[in-house]
Amino acid sequence: MVARARRPISVSLALLLLTLGVACSGDSTSGSTDGTPDGFSNGDPSTWTVDTGVSDDGPRAGEPINVFCTVVGLQDGQDTPATRWSVTLEPGDAEAPVVSGETVTFHTAGTYWVACAIEETGWTDPKPSVVTVLAGEPLVVDTEVDPKKLDAGDKAKVSCSGTDAWGNPVEQGWEVDVVWAGEDPAPEDGLVPNGMKVTAYIVGSYDVACRHDTGAVDDSPVRVKVSHGLPYRLVTEL
Repeated sequence: MVARARRPISVSLALLLLTLGVACSGDSTSGSTDGTPDGFSNGDPSTWTVDTGVSDDGPRAGEPINVFCTVVGLQDGQDTPATRWSVTLEPGDAEAPVVSGETVTFHTAGTYWVACAIEETGWTDPKPSVVTVLAGEPLVVDTEVDPKKLDAGDKAKVSCSGTDAWGNPVEQGWEVDVVWAGEDPAPEDGLVPNGMKVTAYIVGSYDVACRHDTGAVDDSPVRVKVSHGLPYRLVTEL
């Protein structure tokens, strides 16, 4: 009789353990059927975002750059969705950029915004890449010197200007070249450039020309003549 009384207790205990095991197993897989932890993308297109990148954020006009669109939130092995990109901001008077595949070429100097978007969802990068386009190599270079006639010890101001192939004014990247224009031998440090100024030290004629850091130089330099200055000291002998 004692043995018979214990059998139902063992069966009940087994059923209880089985029930608890099923319950625990159900809790361990809750939240995501694919095993992705809560708070992370499960490959759902609504969770995708896209980042915009460019190969150069400071090109010269006429230099092509590449645009990169990187989709974030994909699962391993998931196909990358199609993306597109566009120029979302440009100078008001800008010539239309030239787009070819994943490259874009700007012809007007100024600031541009480039943003990627996901085709399937239309989600657009809220932080576009900022591209600052500089003027290209100058085709025309002009030099001005004021004044052109100096006494030894005087200084003159040099102004450089130019335009590139697309009409952009070239305002940066200038330096001043000075060449002796008299008979040989040429004096050393007769007319010395310092930034956008020249200082006269030795009497004679000099050609002053602007040179750009791309190598473009004014082929019509300005002739500057240096004369004797006032005497530093007068000596009278009787």
